[in-house]
Amino acid sequence: MAPFSGAVLAGNTLYISGTLGLDANGEVPSAVDAEARNVLNNIQAQLQAAGMTMDDLVLVQVYCSDVAFYDTFNEVYRTYFSAEFPARAFLGSGPY
Repeated sequence: MAPFSGAVLAGNTLYISGTLGLDANGEVPSAVDAEARNVLNNIQAQLQAAGMTMDDLVLVQVYCSDVAFYDTFNEVYRTYFSAEFPARAFLGSGPY
């Protein structure tokens, strides 16, 4: 287990970190949209545990192994919000 908390509530602010898109077996799904759905479901679960929703997010930083997945990630991402989208960065973090 990594030495960090997945979510920390400080006052009315929830900080979420290190969320991955692994499946129930701890594996990376073969489909990009499935991995995106997994990571967003995991974030959503952390928010719900704190009495919040995806619409309470104000900032999201996405680290993706390949920026070519940008459009696929966005297709999934937009389905998780009913209000305005939070501020967001999408960064390629894989090998070049």
